[in-house]
Amino acid sequence: MTSANGRPRISDGGPETGQRGKVRFPGSHRETGVSMADDVIIDLDWEPPAPAAGRQAARRPVHRLLVVAIAVLCMAVLGGVEPAPPRIAAVFAVPIDERPAIALTTDTIVVAEAADTSGGRTPRGVVTAYALPSGALRWRSLLPNGVRDLTALPGAGVVLVTSESDGDDAMTVLDVHDGRTLWASGSTVVLDAPPGSTEGLLFDGGSGGTATVRWADLRTGRAVWTRSWSTSADIQFSTNIWPPESTRLLMPAADGTVDLVEERTGKVLASGRLGDTAAPPRHDGQPEGADPTAPPGSAGTSPTESVVAGDRIVVLRPSPLGQPGRLAAFDASTFAPQWTADARPGYLDGACRPMLCLSGDQLTVMDPETGPLWRSGHWQAAARLDDAHLLTFSADNDSAMVDTRTGRVVADLSDWRPVFDRDTGQLRLLLSTTLRPYGGFWLAELGSAGVRPLGFVPAAIFGDCQTAGDLLACDTQRGIVQVWRYRD
Repeated sequence: MTSANGRPRISDGGPETGQRGKVRFPGSHRETGVSMADDVIIDLDWEPPAPAAGRQAARRPVHRLLVVAIAVLCMAVLGGVEPAPPRIAAVFAVPIDERPAIALTTDTIVVAEAADTSGGRTPRGVVTAYALPSGALRWRSLLPNGVRDLTALPGAGVVLVTSESDGDDAMTVLDVHDGRTLWASGSTVVLDAPPGSTEGLLFDGGSGGTATVRWADLRTGRAVWTRSWSTSADIQFSTNIWPPESTRLLMPAADGTVDLVEERTGKVLASGRLGDTAAPPRHDGQPEGADPTAPPGSAGTSPTESVVAGDRIVVLRPSPLGQPGRLAAFDASTFAPQWTADARPGYLDGACRPMLCLSGDQLTVMDPETGPLWRSGHWQAAARLDDAHLLTFSADNDSAMVDTRTGRVVADLSDWRPVFDRDTGQLRLLLSTTLRPYGGFWLAELGSAGVRPLGFVPAAIFGDCQTAGDLLACDTQRGIVQVWRYRD
């Protein structure tokens, strides 16, 4: 099915038909998007029938004059028209030996190459930055450990390098402009770095049963405020998931209470208890959240998971052995109870904001204000597309765009793989997973109206992709990291 302009259209199956909307390319000419119905066949060997006697001499000059006139007219009309620029254009390619880590900004690509193991040396991470679009080498840094992941934070002007040291995660912070090591830590990770900010939230699991969180300058690691708590607390530390521009944290206190803390300043906004945080007992006398391998009467209760979602604090009490757990919501200012619901095993996920998802063996989508909206045994996780739509995922690699409040499938996206913007967490593009003629892929945008293909790229994707502005970078099966520029 095609629209009037020949672009792919999503069929509107609708709930009444039981059909999912399907993204279909018109006809079989997928390279051009032209349907078979639009083909025009010109037989160059065709000749008109012989004209009647006495008319041949009169018609041939007219025919020739008509052909010449059409040719002149075409040259006059089309001769000065510039061809439309391609919607996808290659910008720069980085040769690579092994599967790389990539960090992309609007003017730089940073690539972690294969660890240097020549001559029996200890593996070391080679991190290289190139200017875009020129591809000029900006800097190259050699780190003591092999690199596992890269994250660019343009607001702070840094690149976070995650590596493994003696079995533990280690983080090195590099200057994105010259590759200098600004600071490093063997146990610290960045939990939150708001776009454009020079500060972020750092977490240190530490040792001895104590964890620490601090709001700090990302270029120096210097803390603005710091707070620690016991990792055995029933309510554990959690971050705000909505709205992202006014983040609040839920912090456990030593006396069993919790504090609602403003992320940037550390100011306590509210304090109190979240009702009964102990799950109901099992038949063996253990609490519902207890470790099923622990003997009766012993310790082993799993910590209760919680998130701050808008004006609500939502708590998930664990459910071992497949037994139903419990969801409970409290007012974020007064801690007064708001609603409760049964819960399948899973974890609270803020990727669905402004809704809240319980992801696991089945998906539950909740309005933090009122409680669960719908459940699905087919879907296991979801991510926000816009306020009205979610992108859902199954264990079988199915995906779909669904209505946020009802779960109704708007478009089947099982042939597409999402590409999220790492800076904002928003879905930016789709890559085809099955429509790969001649070792390439289709690139498309996804909006509330459905899928809008941008064009075909002749390169097979091997690893992950990243976007920044109008740039897309992917690891390919050609042994290169390719950067493209795309336009709407």
